[in-house]
Amino acid sequence: MVTDDARTTSTVDDSAWIPGKSPVLTSPVSVAPHQPQWAEPDAVPEVLAELSRRHPLVDPAGCRALTAELGAVAAGQAFVIQGGDCAEPFADARADRVRAKAAQLEELADAFEARTGVPVVRIGRFAGQYAKPRSQSTETLPDGRTLPRVPG
Repeated sequence: MVTDDARTTSTVDDSAWIPGKSPVLTSPVSVAPHQPQWAEPDAVPEVLAELSRRHPLVDPAGCRALTAELGAVAAGQAFVIQGGDCAEPFADARADRVRAKAAQLEELADAFEARTGVPVVRIGRFAGQYAKPRSQSTETLPDGRTLPRVPG
């Protein structure tokens, strides 16, 4: 089940999910209501179509596994270590940089597990500022330039 900020619900048939393909939606999904002022609004449908053809960042099985792991954390049977950047430059959101940060998180979690014997759920947060909810559509920089903000 998928729910957006507008509380429109769609059922996702993840039994039909295939790596490299988007899940099959069994009912319509509404457009996210919290959108920026797109510079080229006519290009949005084409971009959305292209994104729908791309491999998902997370598959349904991964979401179910994380839910189970967090259940173990809630029951006191595991520990969460969350790491990553909150305000890194967009240029740092590159595969090599993310891999290095993920490896560092993995080393920390392995050390914790080795010393405590408690399983660790690893959660990485990278490029987090690009998904934060925004109350204003623009941001004024210290040098006076005004830039659009992309709401989460």
